[in-house]
Amino acid sequence: MKSFLLALAVGQTLAAAVPPQLNQGTKIVKRQSADLVSALSALMGPSGGLLGSTIKGTLGEFKGSEQATEAYMELAKSMGATEDKAGYMGVVSNLWTNQGYGKVQPSAGSAPRREDKPARTKVAGSQSVKMRYGPYKVQNSTYKSAMDEYGMLANYVERNIEKPCVRCTLLGMTAGLEYENGKNANIDTGLWLHHMVMFNVGDDRQDATCHQREISVPHVFIGETPRNSERFFLSGNERTPVMFTEWGVGDAGYNIKTSDKLAVIIDIMNDTPRDVVTWLTIQWDFIDGHPYDYEIKPIWLDARQCGTSEVNPPAGQKKFTIDYKWKSDVAGQIVGTIEHLHDGGTNMTVSIDGRLACDSESLYGTKPEYISAPMAPMAPAPAPATSGTAAAGGHAGHGSATPPGAAGGGHGHSMGAGKHISVQKACYGPSLLEKTLKIGQTVAMSGYYDYNKYPGQVHEDGKPDEVMGLGIVYYRVRR
Repeated sequence: MKSFLLALAVGQTLAAAVPPQLNQGTKIVKRQSADLVSALSALMGPSGGLLGSTIKGTLGEFKGSEQATEAYMELAKSMGATEDKAGYMGVVSNLWTNQGYGKVQPSAGSAPRREDKPARTKVAGSQSVKMRYGPYKVQNSTYKSAMDEYGMLANYVERNIEKPCVRCTLLGMTAGLEYENGKNANIDTGLWLHHMVMFNVGDDRQDATCHQREISVPHVFIGETPRNSERFFLSGNERTPVMFTEWGVGDAGYNIKTSDKLAVIIDIMNDTPRDVVTWLTIQWDFIDGHPYDYEIKPIWLDARQCGTSEVNPPAGQKKFTIDYKWKSDVAGQIVGTIEHLHDGGTNMTVSIDGRLACDSESLYGTKPEYISAPMAPMAPAPAPATSGTAAAGGHAGHGSATPPGAAGGGHGHSMGAGKHISVQKACYGPSLLEKTLKIGQTVAMSGYYDYNKYPGQVHEDGKPDEVMGLGIVYYRVRR
């Protein structure tokens, strides 16, 4: 299967660059020849690119390189992606990256998909509902996936998932993981919500930080573009709640329209030697309709913006920073921010024109469920013949070293107990130091890592695992 997908990638690249009508003139021939050179350069790349790293089993490390985002964008274009359409790279990725794993039918007696909960806000008429998405079958810790990762349901996409309401105003949202019976699933029992990204798809939706890019990799994976969809919620295993009412917002929320459709990208990690079935949960808080004159909008911050979201730590450095800057083309009142780092992270800052707006601290092991138990070393199972793909953009491990004897560059599992990030402090109220955003201002994000203070994760060859720096700035505007 790996050979088939490599051939597919090259074939599609060539097909995209071949002039369909040679008699249309030399301009088309020259342009498409340039497209061919660009696409092949990205696929091969100075370090082997997508194709070379797939063959060598180092795709995980490649995804954290600066070249990876361009390579995935070129591959997406070779598979039909344009400014106005997503092409089919996302379809190929979802089919082959997690072969035999992903969404399954729930077992008899499993927890309900929708469960009404007591209201978490004091807003009159507010409702709270827990939605269970999936359930998803997650690879065991000895299973090497097509992304050269062990025990990871990687970059799994669900489109048009059930909304909590038809037309409403979201006041809060919190992500989690549960076993089929509804019990909490976390590190202490071997499961991680590596991360999830929630999208809203609609004709008038636009991603604040990617809409000016021709291709955006995460949007391609859900089968959309950044000009008809936006990322509005994220969570890692720290499971930071977003509660606009607790942030002091009394006259706005995130509006869901009747025509809106939700999509999600999910990464779930399994540290156990058995396949596990789990729900992704979101507890939504909302009121029906759009009763407010104001609404809340998201700005997505990402150290690999519009790309893989992954960064390789600098070689030989125990202490480093990953950054992102964006010149704002929107204006409004900032109401709060949320952030996400990997183990080894100490804090993330957000600034506006150089003035500190947020300093989000990472806390480790504040609850027993965030402390991993020792694991006995185990030899990985042989990789299935169907594993391997160049047409996927999943993520390497949040948590661990690759099993002994595994190929480099993939995800693996730790062999000892340890504390992991349990809280990534959101900024709102007094901790939010800048509350106004103007057009033309520079929004900057910096994620700080210190492996001397908190151990980071490594591959079996001793190289540090890829890291992330993600955040969302929520701002309030008049509708």
